[in-house]
Amino acid sequence: MDGLWPKWIQDAGEWISENKDAIVAVVVTAAVVVGATELTVATFGAASVAGVAAISATATIAAKATEVAVLQGRQSENDGKSGGQIAGDIVNSVANNGGRIIEYTPLIKVGTTVGMFGMKNSIVSVGGHYAGFVDFLGSKSIGVVVYSFAALNWYNTLVSIFSDDSAERAKNRK
Repeated sequence: MDGLWPKWIQDAGEWISENKDAIVAVVVTAAVVVGATELTVATFGAASVAGVAAISATATIAAKATEVAVLQGRQSENDGKSGGQIAGDIVNSVANNGGRIIEYTPLIKVGTTVGMFGMKNSIVSVGGHYAGFVDFLGSKSIGVVVYSFAALNWYNTLVSIFSDDSAERAKNRK
């Protein structure tokens, strides 16, 4: 079949083959995070406590992944790598740093949500208040505190994007 397809299709196929594990890891993780956010927002609403927590968690994870991608792309470009190599490095870097990108974000959001419920209702045990907790998840939230953490992560991402020395910035962000 040589000569029947443009060379870039063959190159793309080789690139995908070389980076398939990282591609699968990044795509599956993104799909799970976005799917969980969509399910939460569809169930409780975007302005609800649960919706705000899910949206801000997704925004935080997206900011961290973008920062890793930008810093790795610059480093690979500084190393004189080609476009395909840079793309491969970015995908692999995001996959390899997945644990640091996600970190404790979901646990922090759940802990904050449960903590807010506890403070609102002055309870000791959530177990006996399941219906109240579900109602709380659907209640409206201004989300100022929750969104501030996502904003801070996007601020760090912007600093990395406009940083003059990406290698030094990456070292400082570890």
